[in-house]
Amino acid sequence: LDQENTYKAIEALQLFINLYPTSARVPECNGLIDDLRLKLETKAFDNAKLYFRIGDYKSAITAFDNAINDFPDSPFNEEIEFLKIKSKYFYADNSIESKRQERFKEVVENYLSFVDQYSKSKYIRDAEKYYDLANQKI
Repeated sequence: LDQENTYKAIEALQLFINLYPTSARVPECNGLIDDLRLKLETKAFDNAKLYFRIGDYKSAITAFDNAINDFPDSPFNEEIEFLKIKSKYFYADNSIESKRQERFKEVVENYLSFVDQYSKSKYIRDAEKYYDLANQKI
């Protein structure tokens, strides 16, 4: 559960690469670092999805944001951005009346950003549904 050893392994491999940049093992080390990094990305994504599945939308939004900040080139980012829209919609829908308007506007902003970034996404139709629902609630 704790990823401390994964981070230590990445540091050790990077130290080896820095100390011996001409070694024949550098490509192997880079491959191992990539594998370990993917493990961390997957863990962050799965943790965020767990918050979403249990209905803790505020925590899910934070965890999705952290995953994107920690791994900006992750293969999961498209799905993360979609799930963030969905989480923000449900969070807004379950909010107190005085906060709903502002939170639904965030859903709209996230959708527009998503469309700009992932115009050919397989999640576009689903994201559009939440965009339309948010606009209706505004």
